[in-house]
Amino acid sequence: MLFTQTASKLVEACRAKDEAKERWLTLSRAGDEGQHAARTEFLAADTTFSAAADAVVAEIGKLGAIGLAEPALASLPDELRESFYRVAGTIGIRLAVEPTRHSTLSDLVNAWREAAAILDAATRINQVRVGSEPADFEAALADASQWRNPAAWEKAVFAYRLFLGEVAPEDDLADRMGDATHAVVRHARKVRDRLTEELQEMLEGIIDRGMLSQELMDVEPDVRRCVQEIVHGGLIRQRQTAPQPETRTRPVATLPAAETEGE
Repeated sequence: MLFTQTASKLVEACRAKDEAKERWLTLSRAGDEGQHAARTEFLAADTTFSAAADAVVAEIGKLGAIGLAEPALASLPDELRESFYRVAGTIGIRLAVEPTRHSTLSDLVNAWREAAAILDAATRINQVRVGSEPADFEAALADASQWRNPAAWEKAVFAYRLFLGEVAPEDDLADRMGDATHAVVRHARKVRDRLTEELQEMLEGIIDRGMLSQELMDVEPDVRRCVQEIVHGGLIRQRQTAPQPETRTRPVATLPAAETEGE
């Protein structure tokens, strides 16, 4: 489901809930017998609204995990964005999703590997699109088993559909597809580069403290192998050591020894 649809459901559920509440209160104030049915309708609408809010929170969390929360919010049509932000603000949904800073080496390495795999899949998706008919391209996107990392492929496809958005009949589909696949590659590279920098900083700090061996004792074997490849592969930047002060020797003048008396 596109994030636009998730946001629309929240806005519509909020409108239905408010209307149902107003009907119930109006009938209640008037002492109308229909107030009981109206109350039941309001409670049902409120339950639907709560479910829609939970779906938005879950979707934002899912998007944030792969760095797509901000593009998803930006993809909303102007009118819907305004209504969605108003509803989200009313019920306290946090929309300012900051990139996660990882507290453990294992979590950061796994996030970095996933980002690299998604970039790899996004690059391949962009290559597949070139020269493909829309129907053939859609079939290729649907077959995640063709890729060495199906989970990364599915996330890259998810991102593609997010950037593609809803295509109007008058739109040039080929152009929209091209823009979307290129956007996914750019975004995936940005996420991978950010995590690469974070990983560099963390590993350099661990190495500077002389704690690398200790850290590697507490991680999974595949994470340990990945870190060892990173360390020996040149990703870690060499520290610039301060130049040692140059020492110069100066000749020391000595007085001739006094002659012994009697010589």
